[in-house]
Amino acid sequence: MCQRPKLSAMLLAPSGPYQPYTLASHTDQFESDIRKVLKSEWMYQYDKHLNFPWEVRQWEIVNRYPMAESLVKTGWADALCSQVYDEYEHSARINLRAETYYGVFGLNRQELAAVARSKKSFREVDDALKWKEAGLAINDKNMKMTANIRNLSGMAKTLQESGMTRSLKYLRQQTRRVTGSYNGQIALQVASDWLDYLDMAGQMKMNLNLEKVRFPLDLKRRHDDLALERNKRRRKDALRGAASSIKKEAKELEDLPKTP
Repeated sequence: MCQRPKLSAMLLAPSGPYQPYTLASHTDQFESDIRKVLKSEWMYQYDKHLNFPWEVRQWEIVNRYPMAESLVKTGWADALCSQVYDEYEHSARINLRAETYYGVFGLNRQELAAVARSKKSFREVDDALKWKEAGLAINDKNMKMTANIRNLSGMAKTLQESGMTRSLKYLRQQTRRVTGSYNGQIALQVASDWLDYLDMAGQMKMNLNLEKVRFPLDLKRRHDDLALERNKRRRKDALRGAASSIKKEAKELEDLPKTP
């Protein structure tokens, strides 16, 4: 058999005899011969759904990245392959070239334990890293508290700009005010209304540096008031536009040459 580097090049080349469709129809002898070189049988202990073509790919990943074997052995095989081969699952925050296990994730042991509910992909870890960068402490309590709102576009950035601790306290208070109780999770509608309110307040040139403006006592009422005002302005603008269009059209008609 050939040496490992040469074998790796053949198995993973963009074209040639050892492509996925070829590997899928390999003989038992071929598989046996390849395994004598790869020494990859151990992977099946940790990945019950592994097949030979993906075994080859996983073997290549293990040989390429320092912590890849540790990731496979701790249940991250699917996430690892997706990170390398699936552009839609690729996370820029996951560092496969890290020299330490937790360095791959950018989280410590306790933080990782709080977010690694599923190891099929790195999505939950990526989500946690985004919020950690925004200033949220990654623990079970905070993960539960923000479960409904973490996918809201711009939410992490807004909380960071407004002060993570103060903002989350405000959203908990408003959840209790709107729903009558707080079960440990911020209500999605409350967070969505706050984002919408801040957007409208900014468009209306309100001073969001004032705490009473940024964090109104009755969020729902202030949100609805601004929404009403926004709709009035839009109607006025629409009417002005219509009047201008009518005036322009009337002038064009007047300028038309008169027929005898």
